[in-house]
Amino acid sequence: EQVIEHLQALVFNHIQLDLDFLQLQQGNIRSQGRAENISLEDILQFQQNKQKINNTLRFNTEWNIHLADSANGQVRIQRTTGDLMILANNKLGIGLSEAWLNADIKNNQAQLSTHLEGQLLGKIEAQGSIQLSKQGAFWGVAKNAGISLAAELNMSSLAWINALQKEDTFVIDGALKANLGITGRLDAPIVNGSLQAKKLKLRSILYGINLQQGEMTAHLDNNQLHVSDFQVKSGAGGSLKGQGTLALDSRNPNAQINLVADKLEAVSKPDRLLIVSGQAQATFANKRLRISAN
Repeated sequence: EQVIEHLQALVFNHIQLDLDFLQLQQGNIRSQGRAENISLEDILQFQQNKQKINNTLRFNTEWNIHLADSANGQVRIQRTTGDLMILANNKLGIGLSEAWLNADIKNNQAQLSTHLEGQLLGKIEAQGSIQLSKQGAFWGVAKNAGISLAAELNMSSLAWINALQKEDTFVIDGALKANLGITGRLDAPIVNGSLQAKKLKLRSILYGINLQQGEMTAHLDNNQLHVSDFQVKSGAGGSLKGQGTLALDSRNPNAQINLVADKLEAVSKPDRLLIVSGQAQATFANKRLRISAN
């Protein structure tokens, strides 16, 4: 048995550690303490998208955990300073003002709640539970862990999506509200809920696309996305309306979409102009795409 009590130290990159106690026995860990000034950059590194994301987030955390035959305890994480800067054509700061995560663990079941809020991000709130399990000497979340999650999103801007493009070909923006419920397993989630998007924009100088004033109303039912209303206008005043269904299943994707165009300026370039009117139906099933139009 090893026991450490009342340890205060400055570790790693200016992290202030205040450890009340740490007890280590074979198959039994107890710990309580706090840590301040933790840099998320040091933990995540953002190696895959380092050229696109600059992270200055710092946070504090406190914990009181007991890991033995079962997992129990509490963990609190609270942002103190910093932001996420998405490096697109211009630096795009999410403007993060508040972020926290709480986990209350009892008999291997973690009850989670989180809140994110920022000028560009808007507001995201979620609460739910996930099953923890022990694999060898370590505790964690298995791929087939049971989950139950409710989330509410109110995103005032979708401009951050632009930074995820490999090339700055399109300019995307809009606002999104969503209420989602996720159940099932982590590797096979079942999603239900509602979505509403407004002020949607899609522009591309390269392809001559200028769509704006877009709106969408949709709901999710057992991983099926049902779009009841979609409409968008082109720069010259034409419109595109549609509805349809999309199955969110990578093993068996399928979709059915109905579109109506009315003098839609689909392409507008100095050397090319394409205006579309008419109806179209698109169906994707069994890895086959079928399109009919008139």
